[in-house]
Order: sequence, then C-alpha cells, then structure tokens
Amino acid sequence: MTLATTNLRLFFSLDYIDWCYSRLQKTGAMASEWPTAATAAPVLRFIDGDLGALPGLTKDESSHLIDVRAVRSAAYSSTLAGTTAILLMSLALITTIGRRGFTRLVHQAALMAAALLALALLVATIDFNLIFDSGHALVFATDTWLFDADTTLMRLFPPVFWRGAVSDLSFLTLIELAAITVFTSMFDRAPGERQAGD
Repeated sequence: MTLATTNLRLFFSLDYIDWCYSRLQKTGAMASEWPTAATAAPVLRFIDGDLGALPGLTKDESSHLIDVRAVRSAAYSSTLAGTTAILLMSLALITTIGRRGFTRLVHQAALMAAALLALALLVATIDFNLIFDSGHALVFATDTWLFDADTTLMRLFPPVFWRGAVSDLSFLTLIELAAITVFTSMFDRAPGERQAGD
C-alpha cells in the first residue's frame, strides 16, 4: 500500500505528465498540438486543493475532480495509518517468529503481490477497459466519471494516456517488489551461511 501511494504521488506530478505527453506525441498516439503539461497544471492544482476556477470544464467535470481530490486525499491519509500498522505488526512478527522467519514472510508476500500485479497487468494488456472501468466503478459513483471525447478532461487525459500510466505504474511497482525479494533473499541466510559454489 505504501509503495502504491508513493508511486501515485509521482504519477500525479507535472514532470511525469509532461514526459508522458512527449512520449505519446512522438509515437503519434496523441496529437502534437494538444495537450501540454501547462494545460494540465490547473487540473492538478485543483486536485491538490486550489479551489480556483477551472476554465473550460463543465460542472460534471469539476464535480468529478472534487471526487478525485477526495479519493486521493483519503489514499494519502491512509498511508500514514497503514505504515504505522505495518511497522507495529512487523515488530510483533519479528518477536514471534524471529528475523529470518519475518524475512521469509516478507519475501513470500512480495512474490505474491508481484504475481497478482503481473496478472492484473496481463488483463489490462488484453482488455484495458475492463481494468479501467472496474477501478473507476469501485471508487466513484455510477457514470460520474464518463465524459464525451470532446470534453476538456478527455482531451487532457484520453484513454491512451491512462493506458500508458497504468503500465508505467505497474512496471515501477514490479521493479520495487523485485528489489524487495532480492533484498530479503540476501538477508534470509543465516550468519556465515554460504551459497553453493561460494
């Protein structure tokens, strides 16, 4: 959860959006004249809490952004509580099953999370709309996130943008999980233990 929330902070940044736009425009997946990070900046500021007017947005689009801000705020707020709970549980587990047992548990959990994420990424590759629609239906009221193709939000963040963002976020998280599995494998050895061939 902490990894996912930290990564989401990156993907809500102008630097990432600017990089994503450039990539999509270079590949021809997005028109070169629209959009730019500068045009997306007011939307991000609004999500961050700047309640100024958003020119070009309909009432429904503005209402959706308010929902987005609430969902993101709840996700960020839950990170502190979740991280605290994980640390307390970790201390309790280390006391109960020992350092090596805890390390193996973290290793297995990271492998399981990576497998589930890889499965979700495979499903998204086959049918992105299934993942995208299911995710939105889970956190937003029915149809409040559906807009016509010519609306500002759809022009700023078309489906091709989200397809790339989901892939980037998934691959970044997989790399982080892989690092955790390698790290925990290293610490799973008993003191002085050597691998075969060492």
